[in-house]
Amino acid sequence: MREIELNRRMIQAFPELRERYDAETTWNGGEDTGSHVIYGDVFNPALHAYLKCGNFHASRKYFDFAESLLETKDDYAEEVAIITILESVYFDEYHDDDIVPLLGSKSQAIWNEFIKAYGPRGRNAENDEDCAQRESEQC
Repeated sequence: MREIELNRRMIQAFPELRERYDAETTWNGGEDTGSHVIYGDVFNPALHAYLKCGNFHASRKYFDFAESLLETKDDYAEEVAIITILESVYFDEYHDDDIVPLLGSKSQAIWNEFIKAYGPRGRNAENDEDCAQRESEQC
């Protein structure tokens, strides 16, 4: 799958990200901007905002989308799902108990590989405090 196809797939699933997507592609190479850049700068901030607020219902749609990328059997789409989406969530230190129920089977297998390599993720008190401050603003 080419960048433009993968990027358009995201916008079709999340039309609310269109404005941010347009801003990113305007200065960064047009619609052929690499999907790692687009997903990292457009998709991930929206997903992380929901997660930090504990809005797991809204974040589920993002994880379902990542799962759909893993199901494409396309190397590039899978790479974006693993490296850009799932790995960014893992390294932002969310609690495994909050994230794992949101993951599809392929995403859970990847998450388990992260845990084997880097260890389980626990609660981050600082994130919990930040969440409480932002919850009413963003969620």
